[in-house]
Amino acid sequence: MSPTLSQSEVDALMEALQEGDLESEEGSLSAKDEDVQSYDLTSRDRIVRGRMPTLDVIHGRLAHKFTQRLSALLKMDVEIIPELAQPMKLGEFLSYLSTPACINLLTLDPLQGAGLVSLQPDLFFIILDSVFGGSGPAAEVSAVPGGRTFTSIELDFAAQLMQEFCIDLESSWAEVHPIKPAYLQTEISPDHVSIGSASDVVMSATMTVKLGEREGKIDMALPYASIEPIKPRLVEQHMEESTADRERWLKRLRDAVFQIELDLHLELGKTDLSVLELLRLKPGDLVRLDRHPGAPLPLRTGENFNAWANPMVVNGNLAFQFDHWRRDEH
Repeated sequence: MSPTLSQSEVDALMEALQEGDLESEEGSLSAKDEDVQSYDLTSRDRIVRGRMPTLDVIHGRLAHKFTQRLSALLKMDVEIIPELAQPMKLGEFLSYLSTPACINLLTLDPLQGAGLVSLQPDLFFIILDSVFGGSGPAAEVSAVPGGRTFTSIELDFAAQLMQEFCIDLESSWAEVHPIKPAYLQTEISPDHVSIGSASDVVMSATMTVKLGEREGKIDMALPYASIEPIKPRLVEQHMEESTADRERWLKRLRDAVFQIELDLHLELGKTDLSVLELLRLKPGDLVRLDRHPGAPLPLRTGENFNAWANPMVVNGNLAFQFDHWRRDEH
């Protein structure tokens, strides 16, 4: 067993360090130790490492769905380009937002906390003006010192737009984790947003919205604490299906379908008999069918009539000769 210091020896060492009689190793790192980093174990800052590929796929789907919705709403070509999500402090994220901004808070049930979707003021007023029949010029609200408040009509429009956004957001998340996003409220100043403290980590993402020659940005933030319970699903390497992958998948599907075995039935003919006539049948009786002996016979798979064929005998075995598909008659 290795020797240990007594309490009196420990006290003597501490006293010597305090009086400077014993030299400590603090600050004596050599050049080879330059990669050493110090960590404050008492810090409550959350350390986030690694990307979330599946979250980027969700944002890609959201961009596609919301593109279609905006194009139909504005009756013009819209392109939305998503960027990769990255961790960021909430305070830093809010500092980048314009004032006034169309900052919308959304619940993420059953996930805890609230998400944030912010439209740049120019983009918001382009969409608003276009919906009400204007040409969509960018409003000069960003030049107003301190910004201005939104009117009741503008707030109502923001709420309706976000409700539509929530529909696409829910659909985009469906295959990963079902959520029920719902619109909460709209703020125009980052100072009024309270979804966490400034030091809290959020996963931020930006979408560039192009409307003809004009463009703006949509900034989104999801609290890291909200999505942390489902992080394993978001960090999985989810690969989007390419055209080549789709072609290979379709080829394998076709090959598998072509190997399915079917029961074929050749229908010789039909007739109607009463119960009394059926009971009177004796061996050797002839029953007239509704089909000419030399006419092609219907070839069926199950109950479905698919083709015409001719019965024949080949090497003493009953067989049929294919004539034509039924669809060829149309």
